[in-house]
Amino acid sequence: MSTSRPAAGDRLDPVVRRYLASVAVSRFGTGLTLPFTLILLHEVRGIDLPTVGLLMALPGAVGLAAVPVSGALVDRFGPRAVLRGCLLLQAVGTALLAFGSTPAQVLPALLLNGLGIGPSFPAGNALLAGLLSRPEQAPRAFGVQFTVINAGVGLGGLVAAVVVDVHRAVTFEVLFLACAVACLLQFLVLPPAAPPVHDEDADAPSYREVLADPVFRRLCMVSLLFAMTGYAALDTGLPAFARVEGDVAPSTIGLV
Repeated sequence: MSTSRPAAGDRLDPVVRRYLASVAVSRFGTGLTLPFTLILLHEVRGIDLPTVGLLMALPGAVGLAAVPVSGALVDRFGPRAVLRGCLLLQAVGTALLAFGSTPAQVLPALLLNGLGIGPSFPAGNALLAGLLSRPEQAPRAFGVQFTVINAGVGLGGLVAAVVVDVHRAVTFEVLFLACAVACLLQFLVLPPAAPPVHDEDADAPSYREVLADPVFRRLCMVSLLFAMTGYAALDTGLPAFARVEGDVAPSTIGLV
């Protein structure tokens, strides 16, 4: 009886696996803090809930506005440079957030996070696409990346559930500093980007051409809907309702 193994040509290249490993590290850091920002600001730092809601809405708005600009930056400086800049912004913002105790101190930290998180997704996807040696590997590579992101966030949440204690602010500070370190680790582990390929005969790309595609517009709307009802609920609506209204323990929220 013979057993079949994946052909060597079907395996992801080592450089792609290195990139995915770096994603796993940073998303583990994300999981450490994702459910607890609202609890830190409202319950540990004593900022009233409406103000916390407004503060936490700003990074999303800033990140959304920064995404189109990041496309031009990726074209000019390359996806790796943009992603590394995003990771530095996230690391600084998360470290500042660990010790911010007033809205004036928290606001710059959240804005830095927004500027870093929003553009990091297109920059990371562009970097991953450029690292692939064969286009047919793209579905597998992006599928694995999505799995790695969710696994990292989930594992980080499990670890945070064991550590977090609303009566000890230091437990939150440790988690947020660990998240900042995870961003720096991805910054260091990121593989070099593939050299860009320029087609002198190709027309200059434009957002107008892309947005003219009706399928792409529908995809954008569906993605926006999923974003607003998916990850966004994990760090705002879910902890606010579970903790403030349901008095659910933070460790349980981390498990969720």
